[in-house]
Amino acid sequence: MSTDKHTVETLTTSISGKLRNTNLAKRKALWPLFEVISNSIHAIEERFGASAIEKGKIEVRIQRPGESTLLENKGIDQEEYPVVGFTVQDNGVGLDNDNYQSFKTSDSEKKSEKGAKGLGRFVCLKAFKTVEFKSAYRDGQANYIRQFNFKAQNPGIFEYSVTPTESKVTGTSVSLTEFRDGYQKYCPRRLDEIGHKIIDHFLIHFLTDQVPEIRLVDVNLLERNLLAQYREKLKPTIQSRDFTVGDEAFTIHLIKSDLHRNETHHIYYCGNGRSVIDEKLNDHIPDLGSSIEEDGSKYVYKAYVTGTYLDDHVGTERTKFEFPEVAEQDELDIGEVTLSMIRDEAVRTIEVMLSSYLDKVIARKFEEYSNHIGSSAPQFSFLLKYLPEKVQRIKPGMVGSKLDIELYKLQQEFAIEVKEEGEEFLELANDITEGEEYLTLVARYEEFIEKLNDATKSQLASYVVHRKAVIDLLDKFLGLQENGSFMTEETIHNIFFPIRKESDEVSFDKQNLWLLDERLTYHHYLASEKKMSQVAVIENGSDERPDLLISKHRFAFVEQENEPYSTFVIVEFKRPDRNDYSWSEGKNPIDQISDYVDEIRNGKIRDRLGRVVNFRSGTYFYAFLVCDRAASLDRILRKRGFSPMPDGERYTWFNPELQTMYEVVTYQQLLTDARRRNRMFFEKLGIHKYPVG
Repeated sequence: MSTDKHTVETLTTSISGKLRNTNLAKRKALWPLFEVISNSIHAIEERFGASAIEKGKIEVRIQRPGESTLLENKGIDQEEYPVVGFTVQDNGVGLDNDNYQSFKTSDSEKKSEKGAKGLGRFVCLKAFKTVEFKSAYRDGQANYIRQFNFKAQNPGIFEYSVTPTESKVTGTSVSLTEFRDGYQKYCPRRLDEIGHKIIDHFLIHFLTDQVPEIRLVDVNLLERNLLAQYREKLKPTIQSRDFTVGDEAFTIHLIKSDLHRNETHHIYYCGNGRSVIDEKLNDHIPDLGSSIEEDGSKYVYKAYVTGTYLDDHVGTERTKFEFPEVAEQDELDIGEVTLSMIRDEAVRTIEVMLSSYLDKVIARKFEEYSNHIGSSAPQFSFLLKYLPEKVQRIKPGMVGSKLDIELYKLQQEFAIEVKEEGEEFLELANDITEGEEYLTLVARYEEFIEKLNDATKSQLASYVVHRKAVIDLLDKFLGLQENGSFMTEETIHNIFFPIRKESDEVSFDKQNLWLLDERLTYHHYLASEKKMSQVAVIENGSDERPDLLISKHRFAFVEQENEPYSTFVIVEFKRPDRNDYSWSEGKNPIDQISDYVDEIRNGKIRDRLGRVVNFRSGTYFYAFLVCDRAASLDRILRKRGFSPMPDGERYTWFNPELQTMYEVVTYQQLLTDARRRNRMFFEKLGIHKYPVG
């Protein structure tokens, strides 16, 4: 046996190539530590066999910058200092000749029966620049110490030496030194958090009593006995339950543990005693939330899925399984299952295990969402009748518009279901041959009609709730704003109909003419704040801009060649709180509207065939002036002969010369009337509580 120091030993693989093909996500910064601890467990098992749990010992020392200062002054909080590395010392069999040959062999199969793939040392080099080994082992009747540094460059092993020793103690010390870029920030600083993650990773060993004593020691000699910590805090909380997927058997181990920083519920899929894939459990069971609170403390649930099928399909790097995430049934091999199949059954099992807690959460959530529907979103009330289970599956904590979006998704899903069911009935009706089949179909048809009516009613309810929101918005805009001024005429105009648009440019749900008069919604042509010269059907128009010019009959696309224009409507909006109207001839809003009417009557308007249309005696104009009450306007109205309506908020006058009916309505009266009409819709829909907004 050579005792020469600093000789070179060469691995039988390309280090750089192996590292290039080894994946380790930055957030898995502790995985190299886990690999070293795993090797220590194997070495202890190899030395002590059945007594490994009682006799084995592993010490994990944390390395931080400024260690000497921290040791001298224990008043310093060492957790303020980042972790720069770890040293793991065990009392296992040591890196003897057999184990060393396995170390030098890439993809060694020496520990394949334990799930080891021979890649742990390369994972270490992905996150650390140097891995230092010092191992005491026995060869025949003699003992030796083998030392070397393992680096990410060929030949891989540097400063190699083997020296004899008089000591009979065996074991290995591995130091992971100097994080590579990007990994250190994902390494926890707190002693308890590091210990917690070690227990998490090796929990299957802890669960099955296959782990020796592990002590975690910080630079100021603070330490934690992880086995004692597990037995004291975690073991009493563990629940286990079996489930099957196809012919494969699996077990869920469910643990409630204290909440640590940035933690949430997780599910771990384990193979060969290791966590291979982990997912947020609350992504699959939203009602768990990010954590639970009981007796003033916060906890998280962690579910560990184990099974022979998982053990047999661990990927080479132990960060994935060698079976598909999801696949179509005809793409699977016989007996093969996917991760999604395992996940679905595991989640169902966990829901059963946590049913007493989840049932309370779901009941409370359902009550909250039902109250929201009743008070603010009655258009979704039918969902409580037909899809209560799906309402219950909406994530907890949803409020306001976010909850409405989720309810709207269910509404659309229900509408599609009703439509498909209707098509099914049509097909069934054609195939009926017996009276009994007819009676059965009639019964089912009555149920379908009820669902169809509810679905239709919900669409109407959605519309009237939308109308209420528009009314509330207009009410807000009509008031004095925070800057001490009122909204402009253009802003108010846009609520009724988008400015400088024509009817074919604006969808039905983007205009709110019903605020003024329900009948205006069903116009055939509208020009909003368009110059007369820009209105397609007016020839040689002026540059005057009526706020709204509306034809109640077909304007450019009449069905009858000589069909007359039965109604025209002109609407003018004035700025809220305006009180500077001029009563001079031609300068006031009434004369302004009259000029618009006169221009249209005396100008040329063409039909869809381009022919000039002559106005007949049956063609009349209706003019709305929408504004606030003002003394200067009252004078104009009296002078023009307007008559007040009983409510005192509307004035009317008919101009026989222009065949025009004028109506002046205040914003306040417009809001009052719109609210009354909309409230009536709610009552007719059977929604007795008008939504608060």
